[in-house]
Amino acid sequence: MANFTQTTTPYEFLVRFNSDGSIAGAHVGFIENTFKDGALISAVPLNVQSVAIGIDQGFPLSEIINTIQSQALIDLDVANAKIKKLEEL
Repeated sequence: MANFTQTTTPYEFLVRFNSDGSIAGAHVGFIENTFKDGALISAVPLNVQSVAIGIDQGFPLSEIINTIQSQALIDLDVANAKIKKLEEL
């Protein structure tokens, strides 16, 4: 019997700025992935949501920032490992 799983992950993060450089607003979009036996069979972008900036109502900015920061740290570790390997040549 096939094993189906679904995940919802951040897909895009958009910030708009005013002419003075202040943030005008932000939106986050997610993608719903469906897997069959571990293989991706469907990827559906969901509607974007307003992100709470300051006192605005919306999706919690802290959840988006944490995801972005976590991925940045992973990318940094991978890059540093590649640098170290190249330096050893």
